Parts: sequence; structure tokens; C-alpha cells
Amino acid sequence: MYYATPDTIGAVSALWTMACAGWLDNPLPSPFKQRLVVYLGLLSGSRYCLGRHVAWLRGSGRVLEPALAASSAQLLTLLQMPPPGDDEIRRATESLDACVAQRAEIAAPGGQVELAVFVAAGSLFLGKGNPAVLRASIERASGPARTAQILLLLTWFQAERQWLQAHPELAGDEDMLALFKREPEVAQLLEARLGQVESRDRQRDKFIGVLSHELRNPVASICAVSDMFQVIGIDDERLRNASNILHRQTHALGDMLDNLLEISNLAFGKVAMAKVPLVPDELLASVLRRHEAKFNDQGISVMHTPAERRVYVMADRTRLAQVFEQILSNAHKFAHTPGSLQIVTQVEPASLTIRFRDDGSGFAPDRASAIFEPFSQGRPHTAQQTSGLGIGLTIARMIAVLHDGALEAASAGPGSGATFTLRLPLASQDAGNKPEKKTAGRPVSRIRVLAIEDNKDFAQLFRHMLEIMGCELDITSDARSGLKLAHERLPELIFCDIGLPGDMNGIDFARAVRADPELAHIPLVAVSGYSSPEDRHKAMAAGFDRVCAKPVKFADISDALSVYSTHRDTAG
Repeated sequence: MYYATPDTIGAVSALWTMACAGWLDNPLPSPFKQRLVVYLGLLSGSRYCLGRHVAWLRGSGRVLEPALAASSAQLLTLLQMPPPGDDEIRRATESLDACVAQRAEIAAPGGQVELAVFVAAGSLFLGKGNPAVLRASIERASGPARTAQILLLLTWFQAERQWLQAHPELAGDEDMLALFKREPEVAQLLEARLGQVESRDRQRDKFIGVLSHELRNPVASICAVSDMFQVIGIDDERLRNASNILHRQTHALGDMLDNLLEISNLAFGKVAMAKVPLVPDELLASVLRRHEAKFNDQGISVMHTPAERRVYVMADRTRLAQVFEQILSNAHKFAHTPGSLQIVTQVEPASLTIRFRDDGSGFAPDRASAIFEPFSQGRPHTAQQTSGLGIGLTIARMIAVLHDGALEAASAGPGSGATFTLRLPLASQDAGNKPEKKTAGRPVSRIRVLAIEDNKDFAQLFRHMLEIMGCELDITSDARSGLKLAHERLPELIFCDIGLPGDMNGIDFARAVRADPELAHIPLVAVSGYSSPEDRHKAMAAGFDRVCAKPVKFADISDALSVYSTHRDTAG
């Protein structure tokens, strides 16, 4: 499947190496491999992967290895297997634990032991149940060698699934479509199962969106208080220390909310990428400066050896910085004190490699893929470790794949440190001659601002933030009065919440402003907890010039003021 995408040499090479190790060279019997991957495909909702392996099972495959010839009855039974719930996991482990002796061969297709192995493997894939118990049960039934081969297959499938998520253009091949036309019962069952997965995913996305929005309002208020204390300063040392703690922890909470939305958006392809030619070492250096104090406080020395020559990659600056942030945060979390972090950038013929080598807690070699799984803590717990959500590295790897690159992890074992290797394809020479433009910041001059915010606590804090920045401010709680104030005061910039009470929300307000000749020229900034890519697109389509997601940071407001006051001064 890798050949069918507009990809790069480095990414495909890494994926093909993994496919060879996890699939082609894996000595598991082909019928077992195909059947297990069909079951995993059901759990993941991957249409292409599921269709591809169903086709192989029915004798329609044409790549990688000879097709099989499973009966329709066997296939339908497999496709009707339920996802692993608590009861299924319990029955599967009991069945596997009841095996008298370790088996040298995989059990017959469709048998009780094979289906129990599938449930245990699927539970490991989904992160359900106790992984140690599940692995031990598989080993009792299959033996240690077969268990290692099954875990290797899971690793390969995880990489295949992430690749397919990053390339939604892969829909179906001719032989797959011919199979579904020939066997409508199979096609209908596949659609029904995939529909269940997609419905579950939509419900989860909706829940995460609502939860995030509801949490963002109180977090926004807390962050605003924290930012205000940082700006105005506090004389009492005890209060100053408390303010610093509040600042760190509230922004950490805000980052968690951002990551929850981010992983959902990345997993389902809801991320817009604005790729430009940039020098990774320069971007990495700027990210390292932001982390310098944190590493110094913990006694961790950081040494960055840049590439011998200046090279460019095509990347989204914000997203690539996010990858660096997540890798550095992981190194800081699991570092020994004192410790070190070595970062080396190397240029290869068609790609760039950046290796992050820490001397921290490390992890078992067989956990190299598991640490990228969502909500997984892959390294041993240490005294310095904060809990976290276990999704930072998942996000980093997904973003690397979206750049046609790869992110891999390796460790010699617990206590031996870890190495994270980021590979990115080099940009063409033509692209490299056109680096991204940088805009210099300018001080904010006094600007007349209208703010529309219905959350009373945040509105008050928003007022303080803008007044501290020297703005002439009017503030109201609903869109209708906001329109009236806009006509009376003719502000030079408007901040407006999206979820406003009454018969006019923020989207309606933006459309009304853009349709009004007297107000249409005024820059509009949306301030909202609704910050998914769809929400942002809807806000921009309605007429907003920028979207600041709650919890709004002091820097976000300052940047917006700087941009639009600069635009005003230039126009004047």
C-alpha cells in the first residue's frame, strides 16, 4: 500500500523496513496473520486495511504474498466477532490460561484458542485490560516465540494504521472492490461494523469537544488571573511564589486540554498543514531556548550539535515545533538528576535525522512501539515524573507522519536512557532557496477595543488584561449590545466570544459586522472554547480574522493587539 501515495523516500523506507520485519519475515502462519489483522482492522475502523486483508483471505490479494482462500462462512464468523469488552477479555484469558502446555504451533483457524488469542491481542492493541496478564495468557497458549511474533505483528499494524490515517486518499483497489461486488453479504457486514466504529468515534469526538469547551471557560479565567499577576507583579514573596506555582499549573492544565483536542483531530485527519521551507535546526534552537530554564533547574545539561550544512524541509512551523516540544518534555519528565540530553542533527542523501539521546529511566526494548500508543506511560515511574495524559509522544509521531517523516524510539532497557529519532524528508533545492518570511514584533500602541464576553469572571479578567496593555476598552455580554456599541464607539479591534446568549451568537455577530459598510473594515478576533479545525474554519468563513482558543494566554491577546495596531499604524 505504501507505493500508492505521494510520499518521500525516507518515510517509505522506514515503513517498508517495518513491514518486512513485522509481516513478510514474521514466521507466523499466513492464515493466522491475515485473520488477526482483519480483526484488528475491525477494532480500528481502518477501511483500506480491513478491505485489503479481507481480500487476501478470500483469494483476491495481489501484493506482498500469495492470497489465501478462506470460506465465506469463516470470514463472516470472523467479521461478527465483538470488540473486547470486560467479559470477553475475562473469558479469553481464562480460556488461554486453561491450556495445559505451551503450543509450538498456532491453533486451528476459527477455534476457541485462536479466537481467545485474537481478543487478548486486540485488547493489547486498544490498551484495554492488564497488559502483563494478557501477554502472559498469550504466552501460555502459544509459547514465548509465537508471543513475540504476535507482538511484532501488532507493532507493524499500528504503523500501518497510522500511515493510512495520514493518507485518507487510499480508498480501495480494483481487486478489493471486485470482491465486495461479488460478495455483497461481506460488503454489507463490513459497512455495518465500520459504521459502528465511526459512530463511536463521532460520539467520542463530540464528548471531547463539549468537555473541552466546558472546561476551557473556568480554566480561561484562572489563566487570566495567573497572567495578570505575572504582569503587574506582587511584593509579598509568599504570594509571589504562590503566583508562580499558579501560573505553571494552570498553563499545564491548559496544555492538557489542548492535547486532548489535538489527538482527536490528528487521529481523524482534521488538521490543516501550512508547509513552508524552513531550517529545522533554527526552529529547534528556538524551542530549546524556551526549555532552557526548566532543564537548568533540574540539573540537565543539553547539547545540540546542528547539521554541518544548512538544509531545509517542507514543514508546518507550529506543528514541527510541537514535535520538538513533546520530545523535550518527555526527556525532561524521565531524566535523571543531574543528567544530560544530547541532540545531533545529521543530513542524509534525501532526509534529515535528528536524534535526541537522554540518560534517563529508559524502557524495555519491547516497549519501543507501545510508548507511542495513546494514554500510555511507556517508561518506568520515577520520583521526578509527573502523571500526564500519556499522549504527547502519540501526537508527536502523528505529526511526523503528516510531514511524510517518522519518529522512532529505542532503549537498551530500564535505567539505560532512551533515543528518539526524528526523520524528515529534505525539501527540494528550489524550495530551500525560499525560506519562510519572519515578521518583527512591534510594541503595541494605544488601541480602542470592544470585547464581547458573557462569562462574567472571564470578562472582568479580560478587562484587566486589556487595560494593563493600555487599551481603551468597552465590554459587553451579548452580540446585540455589541453591535450597538460598535456603531457608537467605532472600535479599532473587536474581541468576540462565539457561544453568546440570546438570538445572536458570535458567528452571527461576525456576519453582521462584515455586512455593515460602517463596521466591515474592523478586525475581528474570536475568543472561544470551540476551537476544533471545523470551528475555526466556520469562524473564519463568517468574517473573523483570527481565532484565540480558550484558555486565552496573555501572549495571544498581546500578539493580536500588536498585529492589528501595526496594521493600523501602517495604514495611517
